[in-house]
Amino acid sequence: MNGADSQTDWHKKTRVLGRPIVREDMPAIVKRELTLDGKPLEIDGKPWYVLATDDDNLPVAKPFSESFSVFDARAGWDWIQEILGGTGFKVKRAGMLWNRSTWFYSVELKELNKLSRAGTVLNLNLANGLDGSLSRGAELSETTVCCANTLSLSRVYGQRVFQVKNTKNATVRMDSQREEIEKLCGMAAVWNAAMADLQKTPCQVQTAREIYAGEIIGKAQEVSTAARNKVDGLTALFQRGDGNRGETMADVLNGFTQYGTRGFESSKKDVFTRIESSEFGGMADAKAGFVTRLIEPAARELLRDSGAKSLALATN
Repeated sequence: MNGADSQTDWHKKTRVLGRPIVREDMPAIVKRELTLDGKPLEIDGKPWYVLATDDDNLPVAKPFSESFSVFDARAGWDWIQEILGGTGFKVKRAGMLWNRSTWFYSVELKELNKLSRAGTVLNLNLANGLDGSLSRGAELSETTVCCANTLSLSRVYGQRVFQVKNTKNATVRMDSQREEIEKLCGMAAVWNAAMADLQKTPCQVQTAREIYAGEIIGKAQEVSTAARNKVDGLTALFQRGDGNRGETMADVLNGFTQYGTRGFESSKKDVFTRIESSEFGGMADAKAGFVTRLIEPAARELLRDSGAKSLALATN
């Protein structure tokens, strides 16, 4: 594993370069024809091949036929330069796994930095299996890939951007992959603009309380004590949550997402249970839905109106 910064990964096997990662930091892979008794080995009349690194000549993947498209780590580097050209990107991690049969790159896109929660960074993780066990693809994830476990986490829980089968026609799909990246960065620009608008939109405590009530209670005919307590807790986070001052719609959003990630300080749930729900479970969907309603003024007003009626019902 190669790391561009001074951070030490948990397994302590990352080679800290202290400089930007370059193409030559990844090993060159050569394609060699399989032979038997000095003669080309053919199956059904077709030659078969094996991949090996140019430094020790050891095989890195199972034998394959001509139909399989070899896309090694250095080709992956060129691919990244091509599809991410024009964006502000930095390769943070690069490495090979499983006896060098799989390569990965963990890339930071500056266009996505403002989408990240406090203390986290969104990465575009790209990987490919030389033995056909992993399709070439990319996903958006808070996980920085540095080992087999983190690659699996990124693949399972990350937001897939694209995936390509390793065939001879894979390279012709480059334009569509670039379009997906451009779309991703464009979505980030729209999101950042929406966040800037929320930061400029004033919000009083009562308004925040009504919005939270609209989200939590909705159109229920009866308001439970648990629902009222949740609205009270969210209102407190709006005023005093991390980085909040209780002044804008951005504070409303931050209060809700902070609750989704860590819960209230008095919550009896363990942190792992909360994080699982927040990032991979029902709370992830709840956060996404709330954001959609909050950034759209008309939907936000409907949410507030519903909450105001719910609160009025609760006081009667």
